[in-house]
Parts: sequence; C-alpha cells; structure tokens
Amino acid sequence: MKLINLSKELNIDIKKLEEVITDLNLLMDKKKARVSRKTADAVKEYLILRKEKKEEEKKEKKPIFIPDTITVKGLAEAMEVPGAEVIKELIKNGIYATINQELDREIATIIAEDLGLKVSTQKRKEIKKKRQVPSSTTMKKEKRPPVVCIMGHVDHGKTTLLDTIRKSHLTEKEPGEITQHINGYQITWGKKRQKATFIDTPGHEAFFSMRERGAKVGDIAVIVVDAAEGVKEQTKEAVTHAKKVGIPIIVALNKIDLPNARPKKVKKELQKLDLTPEEWGGHTPVLSISAKTGQGIEDLLEMIFLVSDTEELYADKEGPSQGFILESHLDKGLGPVVKVIIREGTLRLNDPIIAYDAFGKVKTLLNSDGEKIDKAPPSTPVIISGFSKVPKVGSTIKVVGDLNKAKDEASKAVQKRKLEDKKTREVVSKDKDKIPTFNIILKASNEGSLDALVQALKSIQHEEVKLKILARGIGDINGNDIRLSQSFSAIIFGFQVKISPQAEKLAKAFHIKIKLFSVIYKLIEEVKKDFSLLLSPEIKETALGKVKVLAIFKSEKDYMIVGGKVTKGNVQNRKKAHILRNKEKIGEGRIVQLQQDKEDAESVKEGSECGLKIETETKILLEDVIEIYQEEIIERSL
Repeated sequence: MKLINLSKELNIDIKKLEEVITDLNLLMDKKKARVSRKTADAVKEYLILRKEKKEEEKKEKKPIFIPDTITVKGLAEAMEVPGAEVIKELIKNGIYATINQELDREIATIIAEDLGLKVSTQKRKEIKKKRQVPSSTTMKKEKRPPVVCIMGHVDHGKTTLLDTIRKSHLTEKEPGEITQHINGYQITWGKKRQKATFIDTPGHEAFFSMRERGAKVGDIAVIVVDAAEGVKEQTKEAVTHAKKVGIPIIVALNKIDLPNARPKKVKKELQKLDLTPEEWGGHTPVLSISAKTGQGIEDLLEMIFLVSDTEELYADKEGPSQGFILESHLDKGLGPVVKVIIREGTLRLNDPIIAYDAFGKVKTLLNSDGEKIDKAPPSTPVIISGFSKVPKVGSTIKVVGDLNKAKDEASKAVQKRKLEDKKTREVVSKDKDKIPTFNIILKASNEGSLDALVQALKSIQHEEVKLKILARGIGDINGNDIRLSQSFSAIIFGFQVKISPQAEKLAKAFHIKIKLFSVIYKLIEEVKKDFSLLLSPEIKETALGKVKVLAIFKSEKDYMIVGGKVTKGNVQNRKKAHILRNKEKIGEGRIVQLQQDKEDAESVKEGSECGLKIETETKILLEDVIEIYQEEIIERSL
C-alpha cells in the first residue's frame, strides 16, 4: 500500500506517518514509499488506540483548584508533577522561586495552564451560596445592596435607562445616597427604602478588566435589548460575559413604546442564547420598558430587588474590607485617586490598603457626591486617595494588617509584573491553542499611510505568536486610545501624529507605552522588535564546576546540607545544579548557601573542600556529584 494513500486515509502527515512506523519497528519500503497491508492495519490499530487513550485521559483529567495563595510545592502536588518542573516553568517566565515560596492565584493559574492543566472556576452562584448564606459560622454577616451591571449593544438605551432610574428617584434620596460621579450611582427605592448600586459597565475600562480577570464586581446583570432591533453582537457578548462570571441575568426590552417594536420576535432570539423568558416556561425575567417615557421602570426595579433577595447577598460589615477598582487616575492635588465599589467589610479613613503593586493608607474618603465621609460599608461606591502609585483598573483593593504588610504584599506583586512582561510585553490574550497575542493600537496622520502600515504589518507572522491590531485610526493619540491600551495591555504606535495633553497625562499615570515615528519602515522594524520579545527564548547552560559529595550533614524534605570536594572548575553560590549518580542525572537543585572553612563564600576553587546547602527534592547520597551551572537566556528575533 502506498504511504501517500495511507496518510490520506488516516488524515495524518506523511512524515509523521513514517515516524509512527519507525517507532513501532514495522517494515517500510522507503524507496518505493510503500508498506504491506499487515503494516498498514497495525498502524491503523495503533492510531485508533492512541486517539482513544488521549480522549480518555482528556476526560479523566479534572481541573485543579487554586486558592488565593499557594506554595510552589503545593502547586506541584495539586498538579501531580515534580516541584522542579514547576520551578523550571516559573524561571521560563522570569520568576525565580524556591519550593516553599508562595505564589498568588494569577501566577499559579498561568503556570498550571502552561503545563497543560485546567484550573477550576466555580460558578458565581455556587460561590455565593457557600460564602454568603448565613449559617452558624457567618451570623455576623448582614444583607447588602446588590451591585447591578447595565450591559447591552451600543445605542440600545443603556445610558438613558441609567439616567431615567436616577432622575425618577432623586426625590427619594437623602444626602449622599445617590452616586453620580463614578459611572454609576446608588438609589433608595420603595417603602422598605431598599438600596441598589448601578454601574455602567459596557465600554468601560473596568469592565474589560473584569472580563479578563473574571472579576465579580456585579451581582446582577441587566441586559438592555432594543425591542425593534433585537439581539446584536454586543448583546451576545454581554450575555457571554455575564454567564462566565455566573451572575443572574434580567433582560430589559427597551423602546417598547416605538411602533416598530417586536417583543415576540426578540424573545425568540433570546431563546437561542439560552435566555428563555419566564412567561414561556424559562428562567429568565424579561421585562418590557421604555427608558425614554419611564414605562416599566418600576417593574424592572421590583424584579432587581426580587432577584437580589433570591441571591442572598451578604457581607460582614466588620470584617476586612475589600473593593473593586472602577477607575484610577493621578490628581494634581490628591495624588493617585481611585473610584471603588466596596465588596466586603467597611472601609475607613487611615486604613492600610493594597491594590496589586500599589499600597498606602486611606487619606481621603469621599462619597459619590464628593462629600467627605469616615467609612463606607459593602456595595458603596466611593472615591479614595492615599496610594503610593496609581493602581490598575479592575484590580482588588483590600485592607491589610499594617503599612509594613502592605509594602511586603506590594513587593510580591512585582513578580506578577515581571511575569506579564515576560509573557507578551503585557500581552493579555491567547487563542484556543494558547498562542500569545501581541496587541497594538495604530494611529496615523492620513488614510493612505494607515493602509500602507496595516498591509505591511500583516506580513509579520510566526507560529508561536499572533499580531493583533486592536484599533486603528486617523489623528492624534487621545484619551480613548490610552484607556483601550490599558484594558488590553497594548502598545500604541503612531506615525506622523502627536499625543494630546490629556492622553499624555493618562499615559504617564498608567505607564502606557507609546512609540512615535516619522518614517514608516522604522515603525515596522520597532513592531518586529517588540513582537520578537514574545518568542520563547533559548536557554543555554554553561557548566561551572563539580563537587563530589563526601559527607551528608542534614537531610530535609526540600533541602540538604552536604560536604564535598570541588573536583572540577569553580563552584559558585546561588547557582543551579544537576545531581548526578553514576554519571546519570537524577535530579535538580539550587545552591542557597556555600561555605569554605566554616565561613560563607561566594565561590570555591577546584581542589578545595566546601559545604553546600542545596534546595532539592532529590535524596543525595555519598559519592553523588553535584554539577553547578548557570543559565543564559538568548532572545530570538524574526
């Protein structure tokens, strides 16, 4: 049978087919490119079994759960891989960690996914049921107002709906009860004077961050759909994002007062999104409203509070405070300023706080009207100052024990920044095959130049990385470009354009990279250069020296203290090591302490005796050889 025919039948590349035949030690006539029928049947059977095994392994491989913090050792155990493999993957990403060092969830998740494992993400409802329903252990918790995200397609009436709800309840408010200055507000409704916080999430940079990080700032999603236009692309996206974080969905059919409104047809479209209306036997509340006239608004609010009651939203007002950062900027008078929705606990003046790699104390605490307050309970939108730097939008702010602890946690967050830089120049997205994407925003002075640039940049391709132009446009770089860049961690490239004063100010505050050029080919070369940084670097090992183990002084689970003689080269402290037995490598380690004549040393020469403390999971024996080496990372280019 011809190899070409067999490869077509099995849908496998002919080179890979030859490799399979060779690996199975089967006969093959390479000159004639033929195999016997017996060989062909054996290959078919092998490939079928291999496919079934892979599918079985895929089914059996359950996602692992990662807590807020986890040690390298704990992560390795959860993934059922050697600790050295986790450390190696961390090093590839620019993080040098010991076996007992703690990692936060974000770093641990990236490492787990890089090693081919899935990380479990419980649905929001399941998490809430476990965390928020009062029990004997959570009796201190009290009901809190819901945080309602208004989402939907552009021009379907989201902003009008927000304005209508706000204006219709102005007479019911007391000072400070309505939020108007942080893309949302808090209202008091009904005889029970129930409160709810509304935020305008679509198009907002915080919402992009929420989608990326799976943040759970919202408790309920109100999807606004034009009763005339029906379901659109952004409607589908909004539904997807709401389902992803597991929050309940209420659909508001807006513009119901228009003569071309077609609610029945729109409800059928909603069914296709698995949003079957309650009146049709489904579980999705669908209400007809007119944001312009106010029709149905009270019914919508009643439904919001009804859903809120079923969600059983609780928070411990006296516990450690946490919040979600909606916006952040640099103010001339106050310094770094953030706009926050409080999620847990009560935030107070002078509380020590941290948000990613920014820390400080609450110096200013303002309500949504800009009035000074002393404290802010759960679900309250507030404006605060006192951070050491401008925090990232979408990150979590939390109160810690004291300022020193805040500083310590902020320094750990620097590791996360290194990881992000190493991954993509702060690339944030990967396709389904885990190919990193290099995101850019392109601005030019005229359409002709812009078209030329786009065509030229399309030629920049590599199997390991994708180039994605998030946005392109004519004219100077503005504030919207900066906000989009921050949301998707993109670099902005400009050709014969300037930066507006507002954009320049925002760029400095958020550390956005902007690169301007007057010559097209120089811009293209710079894109290629930045693009190349995403290619996996080559790691070159250089042997430094060898130590023959002559004594074992201490043996622990994650480290050993041994004595030996330098038989070759120069042994250096804080270097990596291979552990050899009978010339075969049996493990890896890292020298964390080196001594000569009972004194700490940075290096020990050939012929001398020394003592070593080595972090390793391998059990070292007498006569083993410790081979010390250093790694050199060689960057690749296109």
